[in-house]
Parts: sequence; structure tokens; C-alpha cells
Amino acid sequence: MAQTPPSPATPGGGAAAGLREAVDLLRRGQVVVAPSDTHYTMIADPANPEATARIYAAKERDADFPLTVFLDAPELLDTVAVVTDEVRALAKKLWPGYLTLILPKRAEAVGAHVTAGLPTVAVACHRNPVLRTLLTGLGGYAACTSANRSGQGGDLITLEDARKQVGDRVAAVLDGGEPADAGLGNTIVDLTGERPVLVRHGEVPLADIAPLIPGIEDRTAHYKEDLKRRQRSTATWRPTMEGRTVLVTGGARGRGSELARVLALAGARVHIADRDPGGAALAEELTGQGLTARFHILDVTDAHAWATTVREVAADTGRLDVLINNAGYFEAENLRDLTEESWSLALRVNTGGAFNGIRAAAAVMGPGGSIVNISSAFGISASDLVGVAYQTSKGALLPLTRAAAVRLAGDGIRVNAVCPGLIRTPMTEGLFTDPLTRDRVRSDVPLGREVSIWDIVDAALFLASPVSDYITGVAVPVDGGLCAC
Repeated sequence: MAQTPPSPATPGGGAAAGLREAVDLLRRGQVVVAPSDTHYTMIADPANPEATARIYAAKERDADFPLTVFLDAPELLDTVAVVTDEVRALAKKLWPGYLTLILPKRAEAVGAHVTAGLPTVAVACHRNPVLRTLLTGLGGYAACTSANRSGQGGDLITLEDARKQVGDRVAAVLDGGEPADAGLGNTIVDLTGERPVLVRHGEVPLADIAPLIPGIEDRTAHYKEDLKRRQRSTATWRPTMEGRTVLVTGGARGRGSELARVLALAGARVHIADRDPGGAALAEELTGQGLTARFHILDVTDAHAWATTVREVAADTGRLDVLINNAGYFEAENLRDLTEESWSLALRVNTGGAFNGIRAAAAVMGPGGSIVNISSAFGISASDLVGVAYQTSKGALLPLTRAAAVRLAGDGIRVNAVCPGLIRTPMTEGLFTDPLTRDRVRSDVPLGREVSIWDIVDAALFLASPVSDYITGVAVPVDGGLCAC
């Protein structure tokens, strides 16, 4: 946008409203349209639920659609979001500019009415002086969305577009002068999952971000599909775990961390157990979002450590309702190359770890308890893509699941298993970096794609929740039909 002095105007064509008057309107719960770098944008005071509701009404969108938070300075990131040193460095280097970061939110700072109840917040920074003045007047940040009513159309929303589409629904439309070259718009990076993900290419090149955020993955072609799948999760949008205490092993990273996130979002008090001390950061992240989480160091092969962890969980909440035996060891060694060490470790972690967990949890669980073992489709159907020890140890989980289900049924405790196909995790990364192997994983599956982490999460949450309270002793393949072949 041109850096000329603004000449704000009310949509009805009345007397001009200055920036001071616009700030006053925002503080009183009204919505104002102002120029940002590449769009005209509706903004509101994020502390005012009625104001953000007016944005949704003007946008003709459901309140399940989250708004974005615009910040006046990178130092405010810590106020609204849970950030790491890498994110702080990224913001400091590239702010102000064409950048939007999706981050875990601090629930006490950003209300559910802004982010549609999601535990994440999209934070954008902008250069436009009109918008920056309004942000300063609101204490540094505002809730916003572009001023095109449908959310579709050209990349550049002009002053006339804004007046025509939402001018009759807002308190003022501020003129930012003639629009400059819109460029490529904001680069968007999602930092809420296991890996940092590039959501959209924009003015800030990936080459400038990658050195500051190691491991960033370009998912621009698939992100919207992944997001829709995540938002479709029953557990995410219709909590069924309210007030229940859950222990997730192997919860520091990969699918375990996503299970912990969704369980916490679904209302559970989540205890994350892992040998990796990085699980403490995940617990801190969830706590920062206003959710309930605690971390425990646990080696699942150690029966004494299991007893200690379960006692800590029960002492903290007075109960343990759900155990998800997710911790695992993956190897891809064939029969001739398989070492005794790998064979023993796979059995001790994948089978023995679950056995230790079942026995320890059953001692404190009461009626309504649920144990979910994460097995594998390759415990049912053989494949040379995974190792012999892995297949054997995951397969042994299935009779263990059935035996435990029968013996614990009298105590009102259910035991089930989820058997996912091959998924990309830190343990299986090597398989997915080879294009030929990745293509084979997909071609072997009747549904034509590899399993998504959300496929596994939904199956595990279904078996853990009360909606499956008459199901026990089953193994659910989450494999796209692989085991049916």
C-alpha cells in the first residue's frame, strides 16, 4: 500500500472519521475496515466477543472459522502464543513483513471467540501505517480477516471491493491511498505440529526461513486437505473425554504427541510419558493453551518405573481412566541381518512395554477404564518394508489384547488395539525419503494413500472414549484395506 496519509471515511458517505475516532469505535466493540499490506481487512478488538462476532456476520461465515491476530511488534508473540527460541529469532529477523505464523495459543490471552475454540492462533505482522496505528491504539494487536465477504476472489482486496462487499456492515472504512504492487502476499508457516510446515508460498522465500526453522517441510500442495481432515476429527470438535485422566506413552513426538494434543483438546487431563525429555516442552505448550497436561520420564520396559508413573498419575487426579500404549520401537531388518539386540529390544518395547502398562494401569483403573494398544497392520499382514522383529512384536500385541480384555472385563476395563498402516514418523522417516518406497506404500493400499496421523488419532480416541463402551478385545485395522488383500 502507498504510504500516503489516510483519508478515512464512513461507509455511508458521511463526515470523515480520523484514526483516533476509528480506535474509539474499535474499543466500543465495532468493526473497522483498514488497509494491510496486500488487502483491505476487517479488524476488531480481540478482547470483545461481540466485536469478533460482528466480523463473522459481515464475512457471512460460521464462527468455527478462526480469525487471525495482527500484532504490532514481535515482542507480543510471547503474549499471545507459546513460542520457541527459533520462532523468536524468525520473528525478530523478518518482522515487520509478509509473514504469518500458526502457533499454539495462550488461552488466557486469545479467547475462543477469536480462534473458533482451536488451541492455535494465526499471527500476522504488517507494514501499513494505518493498520499499525490502529494496532497501537488497541494495545498492540487485533482480531482480523480480509474484507471480502465470501473469502474468495482476487488476491488484492481494494478499497472499492471492501466498500461494496462489507461497507454496510462495518462502522468505518479507512482509505489507505492507492494500492501498491501486492507482491506475493504473506508466507504462512504452521508451527503447531511435529514438523514445521510451509502452508503458503509468499513474499518471504522458504530459503530465508529454513536456516531459522530447521526441518521445515513444504506442504503447500496438501496443507488444506490435511487441515480439513484434522478439523473433521470427532474428538477435536465434539469432545468426549471431558474430565477423564489419560496416560499416553511415547507421547513426546510423532503420533504420540498428536494423540496427547487431541486428547487434551477433547477435555482430558493428559499425562505424557516418554524416555525423551522433550515431552516436557509439549506439556508446557498444552498448559500454555489453557489445557491440562503433565510430563513423566518413563522407560516402558521397566516394570518398576511403570508402577511409579501410574502412582504419580493417580495421585495427581485421584484416578486413571485411559491408557494408550503408544511407545514403540521400529526396525526394518530382514531375517538374515536381524541382530539379537534388535530382536530383544522390539519384544521388550512393543510387547513387554504394553504388558507392563496393562498390568500397572489395571491396578488403579476402575469400571469404565479403557486401554488402547497401538499395534500395526504388519502385525496382521507381513511385508518386507518393515523388520521381522517389529512385525513379530506388534503381532504379539494382538493375543495380549484379547487375553487382557477377557480377564479385565469383570473389572469393567476394556482393552482394544489399533493396527495402523505405515505412517511417516521420526522412526520411519528413512522409508518415506525414498520416492520408490513411498510410491509402493501408496500402491499397496486399496484406498490409494498412506495412513494419516488423524486416521490413527480418531480410531484411538473412539476406542478410548465412552462412545465405544461395549467394545473390547478387538483389533481395528486402520490401513486403507491393506489387510483385506
